Amino acid sequence: MVNILEPNRSEEGNKKILTTTSAFGLLRKGIIENLGTKRAKGFLLRYGWSLGVSDAKEAMLTSTSIEYLLKQASILHLNTKHIKDIQSERVIEMGDSDTLKSIIGKGKWIDSSEANVHLKHHGLSDIPVCYTLTGYASGYMSTDCRKSVIVKETSCIAKGDDIGVITDYKTVLFALTEKLKRVLV
Repeated sequence: MVNILEPNRSEEGNKKILTTTSAFGLLRKGIIENLGTKRAKGFLLRYGWSLGVSDAKEAMLTSTSIEYLLKQASILHLNTKHIKDIQSERVIEMGDSDTLKSIIGKGKWIDSSEANVHLKHHGLSDIPVCYTLTGYASGYMSTDCRKSVIVKETSCIAKGDDIGVITDYKTVLFALTEKLKRVLV
């Protein structure tokens, strides 16, 4: 059996790179300063998405059960040390043959390192800033669920919110329209 929590486990040719929070913060700062906030957000969302997809594919080597894989998501997310804790709840509706019909959920990321480095380098923000975490969660769940799952950050400690980061997510069962994309992302 494959242990997805082993540090040396990786897809062939796709080795994991560990970095410190301060190094990530400097990289993130440079990206925002050089690309601007809007383009940096897109870049960091795609980066997080790629990390989530990679972890999901690795987790799928141990099980194909969507419910099991989604429980593993919290463990993997915590192992990245990008957050100190996570609280989440979700309602999963399964269809025929163990396929996902829908998922709706919400949660809190406690003590996000991405929000903390944003505060250090840029101060308070008008909008939630955990782009990498949001991308990671969306990529991981979309891969495991085999349907688009879009995570939307609704509050953030980098905005001055007290409760950490709250996310809302749901499956997108049909092609996203441009209007829906703007609302969810």
